[in-house]
Amino acid sequence: MLNIPERVLKEFAEQQAETIVIRNYENGNSKDERRKATKHERETIKTIIYGGLLAIKSNGDIQSVTDTCEYIAKLQLPEMNGYDTIYIPIKEWCKDNIKWRIYNLVSF
Repeated sequence: MLNIPERVLKEFAEQQAETIVIRNYENGNSKDERRKATKHERETIKTIIYGGLLAIKSNGDIQSVTDTCEYIAKLQLPEMNGYDTIYIPIKEWCKDNIKWRIYNLVSF
């Protein structure tokens, strides 16, 4: 289990939930637009990201958790681009924080 305070995870999730990427289609091509999330969207995004980070903190497999979070988000908010809104933020957080924690675990 990673020794990261849940407060840190929740703050990150809240920050990421401020915006949402909406996928639209124009002439058969996808067109993504980032905008400020509504209250309902913020709560949904925050809950999914926070839950995913809690699972990773408890030694959940990062790839499996991230994929599952993206899938759940797509079910909850079908118009959302789950890759940009959910998947990338979780992966970036892991890259920035897990790597640092592992380095500190092996440092003497």
